[in-house]
Amino acid sequence: MLELMNFIVSAALAAAAVYIAVTANRISSRSVRVEADKHVFEWGQRVLACLSAVSALRLTPEAEIGAEEFKRQRRALRSDLFALAEEGKLFFVKSDAEAADANGALLALSEISGCMHGRKYRPPQEMGNDERLRQNSTIRSHTRAFIRSVQDHVGSEWIH
Repeated sequence: MLELMNFIVSAALAAAAVYIAVTANRISSRSVRVEADKHVFEWGQRVLACLSAVSALRLTPEAEIGAEEFKRQRRALRSDLFALAEEGKLFFVKSDAEAADANGALLALSEISGCMHGRKYRPPQEMGNDERLRQNSTIRSHTRAFIRSVQDHVGSEWIH
């Protein structure tokens, strides 16, 4: 009788140990996913800060910035944007064979970087107000596409 009790207790303890191990594994996997999402959010925040600066520079009146200062800031922002896009490939591109432009976030950054080319994104002294507003609208549209893509990439528990 004592052996039967030992067997039952041992079986119950083994079942509890299996349950605890499975639960711990699930928690560990979820923790890894949360940490990965955290890194994507931190990167996304840096990208959005850069995109906000791009938009603000586009809307800066000509009385507040000279052409040379505008060009210097444009080059610096475009360089930052390029570096952030390269960093984003860590999150969105799994292999060399996978195209970076298949991801909406990286595609949006590429489109904005293209909008910032020196022939298009000129100092306010060289562009009319309507053209600057239209260009800023395009930048904001790509910014919204970037946000949607990042939201689609991270776990749904973050987005309410």
